[in-house]
Amino acid sequence: MNEFRLDPETMNFTLVSEAKLDCPACRKDIKPIAAADFKSDYIRVYEIKDGVQPSKFELSGELLKSSKADGYNEIIVDSKEHGDPFSSYSAEDVENLLMFVSSRVKSMDKYSFGKNIEISRYLRGHGFFDLVILDIPNYDRSKCIECAYVANTGSREAYRTEHFVAYTPFAPRTGLILSVSPLKHIQITDIDPVTAFDLAGLIKKVIDALGDDVTMTIHQPGNGHFSVRFYAGERNPFSLLGINRISLAPEELAKEIGEKLKNETEH
Repeated sequence: MNEFRLDPETMNFTLVSEAKLDCPACRKDIKPIAAADFKSDYIRVYEIKDGVQPSKFELSGELLKSSKADGYNEIIVDSKEHGDPFSSYSAEDVENLLMFVSSRVKSMDKYSFGKNIEISRYLRGHGFFDLVILDIPNYDRSKCIECAYVANTGSREAYRTEHFVAYTPFAPRTGLILSVSPLKHIQITDIDPVTAFDLAGLIKKVIDALGDDVTMTIHQPGNGHFSVRFYAGERNPFSLLGINRISLAPEELAKEIGEKLKNETEH
């Protein structure tokens, strides 16, 4: 079962998904759909077909609303072994990875969804970016909030380069430490070698300052202004989009608990 459910009390989404919750880059049952040279090895791209997949988003019912999962999930792997060398990558390596990620997002233009993109990478995990694209209504905004953030960093500004500013959020969500945003309103697909080089150098500085027990994300909401965010510890892209992901459907859980209760009654 791959299904979104809308909590009528909080108006937040839960994704009921059969996707495996262990390290996806360590799986042996998936084959690459794309590849490119990287350092002395190559980058591999895998489509996670048991995650969210494209379907029409429709909500029905007066109170309890649900729909089939609508979206796309792939991983971009750049190291063979479980154990991430990202913090030891050079700025040039980071730049090359950013350009490759940008090209992968650009290739998603063929789909009708893609209003909310989250690409996460836990720096102590297996070396891969987890790319999730979802079309969920509550993130499709008409005004760009990121532009307002960039224009009002004030005393929360930590560092600035020619093209980017690093700042602490005004009202941070749990675990969010730092945001790095372009000074101009651009999408992740719009970065060129010049802006990618500038961003890569700043990312290296941030990782050196914060350590590697962080999740680095590339976030692009429906209005298109992307940002790079750093969260404490390990976070998955679904939670960063405000979506709770569970692998056991409530109906299945009810059946399990019901059987245990019946057994208790019989004893």
